Amino acid sequence: MNKLLLAKRNRRYRLESIKKGICVVYGCKNVPTDGKRRCKYHRTRLNTQERVARMNRIAEGKCRVAKCENTPHANQKTCYFHFTQFARYYRKRFYGYTEAQEQRYQDALIGKGTCDFCGFPFIEGRTPHQDHDHACCPDSKTCGNCLRGLVHSECNRCALVYAEWLEATFGVLDPKLAAYRAKFQKT
Repeated sequence: MNKLLLAKRNRRYRLESIKKGICVVYGCKNVPTDGKRRCKYHRTRLNTQERVARMNRIAEGKCRVAKCENTPHANQKTCYFHFTQFARYYRKRFYGYTEAQEQRYQDALIGKGTCDFCGFPFIEGRTPHQDHDHACCPDSKTCGNCLRGLVHSECNRCALVYAEWLEATFGVLDPKLAAYRAKFQKT
């Protein structure tokens, strides 16, 4: 059968299947669940095939993104380009980064700028942490309004946690924490 005729037949079948409320895979009569277009069997089968293809790409030493022939970055599964794209998307989605905040983050990655808590310069290649007010957003995803500063990972995991614990447990306010909060206080 001609490829063009096959494509038309599949497209027609898909549209008819959507109208009838059955799976769009040719010849399947199962009813899709959760408002999807494919039944559970074909959804999991296709997802498994995609996952296996991605794992094969990684095993061959290629980026996990389809049609990308670059080698993965360091111990990552993606090349440097896709690694930075995914990271940028993550920061925009979870922290609500603006372009200015993204530029400041990129500068911190290459060693420009200083930690907002301790004041020491960032080290090139070490990932800075984005601190936010956990009283506003306790999860890792934030509303974007409670973002404070870029800090060293040690300052975020040790100094800030300890200072906030002292305040919550004993009511003792560390002067460095008070100055840090005042710097990012929303008025």
